[in-house]
Amino acid sequence: MTDKIAQIQDQLLVLDAQAGSRVALEELVRRWYAKLWQHACNLTSDRQAAWDIVQKSWYDIIKGLRRLNDPAPFQAWAYKITTHRAMDWLRDQRRHQHTSLSSIEPPCTCQEEASDVQEYMQQLKEKSRLVLSLYYLENLTIAEISIALDIPAGTVKSRLYKARQELKILWDNTP
Repeated sequence: MTDKIAQIQDQLLVLDAQAGSRVALEELVRRWYAKLWQHACNLTSDRQAAWDIVQKSWYDIIKGLRRLNDPAPFQAWAYKITTHRAMDWLRDQRRHQHTSLSSIEPPCTCQEEASDVQEYMQQLKEKSRLVLSLYYLENLTIAEISIALDIPAGTVKSRLYKARQELKILWDNTP
């Protein structure tokens, strides 16, 4: 029930922000900033990069808010923008990685105590980590993930299945 109320509140805030309400826009940012940062941090394993990604994402969100025809998919749309920014950052990191393997530090964790599952998730392929993060950590539905990733719902389901299998293999091979 509370999630539905929060969704309705978000939709009303989107409509008000589209109509030019600065207060509504500030409230949207207040409600979603930390969630989007956590998502970016889960994808990049880099706290500072996550801040930069979310800043750029909010710029894109604010700039594109008036073009959002239906306020209902705001959450998935915001995650989509943040995901694209995070993936761009990860591609740039791989492209510009000129350090020796011995100088690479282990990735930081974005939460105070990372669980084994989160550590295993960092070892997964990007697509697997992304779909698991959106589904389990961000609690998006299959339909919302489909919007966020611009892929059909069936593809989301198959990626989720494969990601779970990859995670299970890592889990089972733990000493």
